[in-house]
Amino acid sequence: MHLMLPGLVALGRWGQEPEALATVEALGNCYTDLGMHGGTNFWLELEDYPGLLATYAVGLGATIGGRDQLLANLLTRVPQHATRRDEDVPLAQAVCNRLGGYRELWNEVFYSASQKQTPVSLRLEDTFSEALGGFVVLQQSRERIFDRFEFVCGLHAYSQPNEIFGARGPIGNVLWRNRRSPQWIGSVLINEARAAGDEWDMFKVGLFGGSLLKFEEAHTGYLEQLWRVQR
Repeated sequence: MHLMLPGLVALGRWGQEPEALATVEALGNCYTDLGMHGGTNFWLELEDYPGLLATYAVGLGATIGGRDQLLANLLTRVPQHATRRDEDVPLAQAVCNRLGGYRELWNEVFYSASQKQTPVSLRLEDTFSEALGGFVVLQQSRERIFDRFEFVCGLHAYSQPNEIFGARGPIGNVLWRNRRSPQWIGSVLINEARAAGDEWDMFKVGLFGGSLLKFEEAHTGYLEQLWRVQR
C-alpha cells in the first residue's frame, strides 16, 4: 500500500474527481475487522486500513492543488467502511468514531515527559513524509499541507455533532507543532470563505451546510476545543 501513496497523492492533485473518489471508495472497502475491542492502538497498523491511507493521500493531494471541491466531496460523499460496524458513512466520520473510542477526543492525547502527542497523526505524517516530498520540497510547507488537511477534517467533524456526545473534532499534530498554528490555519480558511462567499467550493458541495455562518460557528467551537486540550 505504501508504494501506492505517491500515485494517490498525484491523483488528488491532478486526477479527475470521479476517478479519485471511486479509487478511495474501492480501497475503503478493504480493511481488517478487529471487532468490538480493537481500541485506539490498532490504527497504528495502517497497512490494515488502506481506506484511511487513501483518504489522506487524495485529501493531501487535493490540499496541495487547492482543490477544495474534491476535498469536500471526499469528506462527505465517499461511503466507506473503517470496520464492519461502520457501514455506509463517510470514512472521516467512521474514523472519528473509532479513533476516539467514543471518548472526548478523536486522537487520544498521550503525555510524555517532554510533550503531548497524538500518535495516530504522528504516524500518518511520518508515513506521508516521503510521498509528499515529490510534490512539496520544503519540510515546513509539507507540515502546513498536512496541518491544513487535518484542520479541515476537524472542522468537518465538529460541524456534525454526535447525538450523544455533542460536537467534537480530531486533535492533530497542528496543536503541538506551534501554539499559534491552529489559529493561523483557521484564519486563512476564514478569510478564504469570506472572500468567496457562496462561491467557495466547499460551500458549493454542501460542506458546513453551505453556510458561512455555520462554518464560522464550527471554527470558533473547534478552536475552543483545541485550546482546552492544549492547556
